[in-house]
This record gives sequence, C-alpha cells and structure tokens, in this order.
Amino acid sequence: MKIAIILRKSPTKKTEIGLDVQKKAILEQIKKDYKNPEIEVFSDVCKGDDENRKNLNRLFKRINEFERAYCFNVDRFSRSWLGIKWLHEYFSKGCQIRFISGLTGLYNTNGSINPDIYLQFFILCGFAQYELLNIRSRIKRGIERIKSNPKLRAEKYKGGKKGRSWAK
Repeated sequence: MKIAIILRKSPTKKTEIGLDVQKKAILEQIKKDYKNPEIEVFSDVCKGDDENRKNLNRLFKRINEFERAYCFNVDRFSRSWLGIKWLHEYFSKGCQIRFISGLTGLYNTNGSINPDIYLQFFILCGFAQYELLNIRSRIKRGIERIKSNPKLRAEKYKGGKKGRSWAK
C-alpha cells in the first residue's frame, strides 16, 4: 500500500505545530493502521488561496498512485476554498484523505464521503476563508493608515531599512 503524508505549514512566523511533530504523529497513526506501507512525504506551505504550490501539485499529479493521504489536522488543509476543491478533485474517488486530529471518519465504509462529516469539513473551510478575508482586510487598512500618515510611518520605521514598497 502506498501512502502520502501531507505536512502543512503557515508561511507566517506564528507559533504552530511544527512539521516534525506532525510527521511523527502521522507516522504513529499509519503504524497503527497498516503494516509496512510505502510512504512518501509532501510538505506544503499554506498560502491562502494560491493554487501554485509546488509540492502539493507534485502529489496531485501522482494522486492515483496512493491509496491514502494523511494530514495532521483539517485546519491545515482547509485554509481556504481550495480545501473543498481539492477534496472533490483528488480525494473523493480513489485516494482518500485522512486527518489524524480534528476531523476523522470523512468516508463511509463503502468509500463514499460521509455527508455529516463533509458538512463539518465544509463549515471549517468556510470559517478558514472568513478568517483569511478578515486578515487581508485588516492588513489593507493598516497599510493604508500608514501610507496616509507620514508621522505614523516615520514612527513605525525609525531609521530601519524600508523593505516594502509601501513603506517608502
């Protein structure tokens, strides 16, 4: 049996569960579920609704080679509407995705998606998209406030390098 491990990380410096912790927990679960599976690891940096993710796209091109894909938590997978798209495009027939925490039992015994768990997945993806849109809105408002107030801009960037175009 071939199994893919999807490790997900945010591009921010925010403290979160590290890739090594995710991998260890997923490997422990796989060890409980299967004997001697062939495992391949795919790491992904979450970037909102950006579809151009090198490692995930590498997995998706080969998705038919795998019977299961394990991810640590649905939260890492559902950061935007793409989680729903990917679920339908890649994990609704053939390869099944399994989350080891948060949301488990996404599939019925016959391999179809469990509608009750799918509703929860859909809601989690919606909340994640809502959070993403709020974050973008707050950032945009903050940038506009700094751009429109030279005194505030000077206070925020006290002689430091101006690495962003809007900080100039």
